[in-house]
Amino acid sequence: MVKRTAAVIFIMLSVLQCSVFAAGSLYKTEIRQIYCYKDLIKVYTDFLDPENIPINIAETSSIAGNIDSVELVTRSVKRFADTGEAVTDIFLVDVSGSVRDRQLLQVKNAIKLWISNMGGNDRIAVLTFGDNCTVRADFTNDKSALNTAVDGITNNDSHTQLYGGIMEALNLAGRNDADLPERRNIILITDGINDYNGGVRADDMYDELKKQLIPVYSMRVSGGAGSGDEGISTLNTVAEYSGGVTYDMADQGIEEVYNTIRENIMNTSVVEFAYNTVVPDNERHLLGVRASSGDIIAEDTAEFTLKINNEDSGSYSITSNNDEAAEPAETEQAETEAPAEEEETKTESDENNLFFVLVGALALAAIAAAVTIIVLINKDKDDEPYAAVEAEDNFEQKTVGASSMAMTAKLSGMPVRFISMLDNSSNTVCIADSIIVGRNSDNGFIVSKPTVSGMHAVITRDGVRLLIEDLSSKNGTFVNGRMILKITGLNSGDIVAFGAEEYKIQF
Repeated sequence: MVKRTAAVIFIMLSVLQCSVFAAGSLYKTEIRQIYCYKDLIKVYTDFLDPENIPINIAETSSIAGNIDSVELVTRSVKRFADTGEAVTDIFLVDVSGSVRDRQLLQVKNAIKLWISNMGGNDRIAVLTFGDNCTVRADFTNDKSALNTAVDGITNNDSHTQLYGGIMEALNLAGRNDADLPERRNIILITDGINDYNGGVRADDMYDELKKQLIPVYSMRVSGGAGSGDEGISTLNTVAEYSGGVTYDMADQGIEEVYNTIRENIMNTSVVEFAYNTVVPDNERHLLGVRASSGDIIAEDTAEFTLKINNEDSGSYSITSNNDEAAEPAETEQAETEAPAEEEETKTESDENNLFFVLVGALALAAIAAAVTIIVLINKDKDDEPYAAVEAEDNFEQKTVGASSMAMTAKLSGMPVRFISMLDNSSNTVCIADSIIVGRNSDNGFIVSKPTVSGMHAVITRDGVRLLIEDLSSKNGTFVNGRMILKITGLNSGDIVAFGAEEYKIQF
């Protein structure tokens, strides 16, 4: 009877937990695009759950921002779909011979699906790249003209100027036509191979992606022999630098990929910050956005140019150099009604607080009952040895430092799995602050191979993000096939090579 009751409570708690996570729980924050007005900064940001699905954070009090560590005032946050804003999309299509006829037909169908669903105020441009970069259709909402341009695309070119194509798309995205919506996206359709630079270096392209911060959503098609790993690596790096995402068309259908990208764009959060304590100077600055949900804090940073901009958003007025100056302009009638609104808001807040207190009390009571029953069950077992539950994957503490710090690091660190690409063996390390990777026996992660230096690289934890830096190693450190020359962000699933030793990183 006791065991049956325990099982019932366990099921109830499981259902409760599933219902909580079904709504999406905060895991990380990713800045997609930054737009400057003279009275505020608008930031298109994704607040993502562990499945990389954007979630909604409705309270301004849960979002904070800063420029070079100077705190900003959060004015508003909305889902993009609720703002009424339109979208500017730039389709960038690979027309080299590596894209086969069947794949090209898929590509055309994908673009036409997008065109058929565009809003009246949306704008689309179509570019192709191969031997040259060609604008097939400039920004327009004329669906007939866009479909005609798509029908005229052929895949007869011999070379692939991927870098040049991306640079041309960024040039288009930087235009300030009066009728172009502010939200800009590049939809890249390619196998990811660049076999002809056309005068554009990879580093120049990556620098421009990082500078402009226009998200590139890549729809990867399979190309010629040997294009797989190299193409995936390139597109993943493009996504990392631009704040975009890569989708594999081999794993998903056209309509599924379209729906995923479109839904993610619509669920992006639009956050407005007042920045009257920071002077716009046309210089590069570091913007930080931080979101909190319960005990979870997720943040992201991005460099941007704080432009001297005379365009007014129409939302706020600035009359002095303090926080109150950036408050929305209000009429005398609004001021008169303010106390009533405040009282109504307070009542709603009190009701919400009471609801959460009751839910929390019920959850605690259920947990307490479950613990009590488990104790009774264990008590009924005569002379059963105690079985210690080991952590999944037998997490191994390899943090640099004294062994007395092991338990603290294990409890507070981020578990990171290193999967060898050679034999698929794996080791999991909990990173509290940072670890050294290399041959030395006291490193956080030991790689005893001849191509690996004693202190090869350092991996640092920054909230829920990981950063990697090469420590002047002899044979270099590579992320997704590209040698890193400075501190580089890591994404779960990246392939990191220390010399000749490759690992897939999962966290």
